[in-house]
Amino acid sequence: MHQRKVAVFVTAPASDLEKSKKALQMCLDVVHTQTLVDHVFFYFDAAYNAAPDAMFHEAWNQFSSDFSIPLIACSTLAENRGLHADAAGRFTFAGLSEFYSRLHHCHEVIQA
Repeated sequence: MHQRKVAVFVTAPASDLEKSKKALQMCLDVVHTQTLVDHVFFYFDAAYNAAPDAMFHEAWNQFSSDFSIPLIACSTLAENRGLHADAAGRFTFAGLSEFYSRLHHCHEVIQA
């Protein structure tokens, strides 16, 4: 039997600390159920999590490092918000086409 693989689509604004914390906790809960998280994609104002001054920036970087899970912030939104890849830590920037392309390897999308 194949291990269940999911993509996580985060739309919780980085500025909403309660929702951001819940999104991160949900990802941790998913990992601890032995479900493989293929990647976490940050869209809308969630892309601000790639900014070094975002409240949960370091926590997301630690999550990515601990579980080898790619963090992808929407490149268009990151660019429009003045975010730069050289300061994003483990975050990379890519478009929605990359998100959709990676979905072919996933069983499910979970929105946070």
